[in-house]
Amino acid sequence: MPPSSASPILDGLRVVELSAFIAAPLGGATLAALGADVIRVDPPGGGIDIDRWPLHHDRSLYWAGLNQGKRSVTIDTRTEEGRKKVARLIAAPGEGGGIVLTNLPLRGWNSYAELARLRRDLIMVAITGDSDGRPAVDYTVNAALGIPWLTGPEEHVGPINHVLPAWDGMTGYLAALAILVAERHRRLHGEGQLVELSLSDVGLAMAAHLGFVGEAILEEKPRERYGNAVGLIHNGRRKVPGNHSAHLGAITDVVVHDQDYRTRRVAGIAIGCAVGHHLCVAQDVGGAVEDRNPAARIGVVGHVRDGAAIVQRRVADLDPRLIAGTREKAA
Repeated sequence: MPPSSASPILDGLRVVELSAFIAAPLGGATLAALGADVIRVDPPGGGIDIDRWPLHHDRSLYWAGLNQGKRSVTIDTRTEEGRKKVARLIAAPGEGGGIVLTNLPLRGWNSYAELARLRRDLIMVAITGDSDGRPAVDYTVNAALGIPWLTGPEEHVGPINHVLPAWDGMTGYLAALAILVAERHRRLHGEGQLVELSLSDVGLAMAAHLGFVGEAILEEKPRERYGNAVGLIHNGRRKVPGNHSAHLGAITDVVVHDQDYRTRRVAGIAIGCAVGHHLCVAQDVGGAVEDRNPAARIGVVGHVRDGAAIVQRRVADLDPRLIAGTREKAA
């Protein structure tokens, strides 16, 4: 079937979204982009995030970006009739329906127990701030994890809370995944379920995945602020260089016409040299690919200027007919 006439991968999936701000709307937008019918329910006049910055001609670009691809319905859930309308919308028949995504408070009419009375195979993904029910937002979770004490220039004194809502973003994408997993379980076993996600749990899990938790348990000295430096593993020992991000590498890109693995790897190394002070490219590549890709055998690169020189030598090993050009920039 030609791609132009193919149905979206999530065609037939219907999700009712009761949400505000980032995590749940992002999860819904992600599903909508894959073809799901996502219906956002808002009160008359719009939700509490309808005018959030950034704005253009007094309209929220933020709101538009997080709600693209969805359908919208205005229902006043402060009234009994409004609550019944939303409940009927959620419980409407259909194999791909009966799915709710929310990060609003659950009490009474919109709780999982009440809505499951109308549809036994109901799926609900509920996002909260803290797993114990206490309120929390992305920036408070970030502070609780200690990230502000690791952010910013090495010489800075005091916390720096970055502006990227990282935990909201991760939770939103995880919520979309949770809906797909729960829907698969329902197709296999006929059972609905309540999935609960909290920003704080997602943040703590990510900190554990990145080794922050293990480091705090196993290392006597607390992690310090290292600026934009990247930690290295060299001869089995960990090195944490200082912040010398101004020392950029000489090579900024290598353009190669070939479309195989070698082309992408060489370009990636060149870009990496331009981004950080130190670079670790100890790639685990297969023998056949390694033979075709001398640049992937660099191993551990020290100072980025040394790395740039190594890249230059490795690029010289390639067939010159593949190279369209190189561009050099001094720091």
